[in-house]
Amino acid sequence: MTKTIANISRTRLLKFLSVVLLITTFVGCGKDKTYDPEILVTSQQSYDQAIEQLAEDNTEAALGLLDVALQPGGGLTPDIHVDARVKRAIVHAKLEHFEDAHSDLDVAAQGAADMSAVHVARSFVFSKEGKSKESKTEMSLAKKLKKSAKAIRD
Repeated sequence: MTKTIANISRTRLLKFLSVVLLITTFVGCGKDKTYDPEILVTSQQSYDQAIEQLAEDNTEAALGLLDVALQPGGGLTPDIHVDARVKRAIVHAKLEHFEDAHSDLDVAAQGAADMSAVHVARSFVFSKEGKSKESKTEMSLAKKLKKSAKAIRD
């Protein structure tokens, strides 16, 4: 029982440190950073436009806009940054850029408040790769975290 508590505590500590690392990446850890207001606005506008393009199933345009939104020094809040990474991973999968999709999901997982979204997206990526066993495993993990999790349909 003590071993289980230690493992849970270690897991929580690692998750906490991952979130701190992700936040300090965007906010800066005590650094005197100045942000270009135009980049901050551009990032948010690009993200908003990408959402519109995804609704119209225009994956190429959405990818370009998500790339702009996720540029280094951009102004997305950490939760929107994670969502943008997940969405870009889905777009990459639709375009058969599987390595890029998994890379985005790896980064998203470091700061995701809702890991079920990451698992659902990774399930979709595996499905597009033709890896049904891995896809089912990821979807199962998503449903354990959030019973209402639904698979992404292409």
